[in-house]
Amino acid sequence: GEAVDTVLRGPAPEQVPDFAALPTVSARKAAFFAFLLPRIEAENQRIDELRARIEVLQNAEGPWDGETEAWLRSLESRYGVPTPEARADRLIPLLRRVDRIPPSLALAQAATESAWGTSRFAQVGRNFFGQWCYREGCGLVPLLRPEGSEHEVRLFERSADSVVSYMHNLNSHPAHRSFRVLRAAARREGRPLSGELLAPG
Repeated sequence: GEAVDTVLRGPAPEQVPDFAALPTVSARKAAFFAFLLPRIEAENQRIDELRARIEVLQNAEGPWDGETEAWLRSLESRYGVPTPEARADRLIPLLRRVDRIPPSLALAQAATESAWGTSRFAQVGRNFFGQWCYREGCGLVPLLRPEGSEHEVRLFERSADSVVSYMHNLNSHPAHRSFRVLRAAARREGRPLSGELLAPG
């Protein structure tokens, strides 16, 4: 019956609100922010918790146990940080990468990349940041993709996954090193991490 079919197929992909159907630009923007901001804040909360755990290790005395060492190696692998020889240098590169993204920056990029959530990539692919993939069938083929190009615009099951992927990209990809350098400098100087401050990176 219907229940069995649902179990076999799995949960339906998340439906994105039809922002274009809203009657005014201000209503569209408000709905867009209300939809995406909680997802950005949830990922920042997860990142803050990871960062706090690293900071605890930074102040800890004595050797780390095997579980902690395995956790650090996993984190270094995920964030593209080589494991340094000396323990004293171990956590600084991780703290430069495991850090929050200003919500204003994420929202501005999402609005630009997805035309306030109205693009085909946002509506069908739940991709609010124009993230690409390079395996055939991994996403949606852009209608104006240049001849000879093989990229697709990545499909996500949930819009929150798009947020997670975007934020991880800023925190790990070599192309965004200048962003991370600006953020680390702001941290050292005790300045708030605002989108306006970090956008040049």
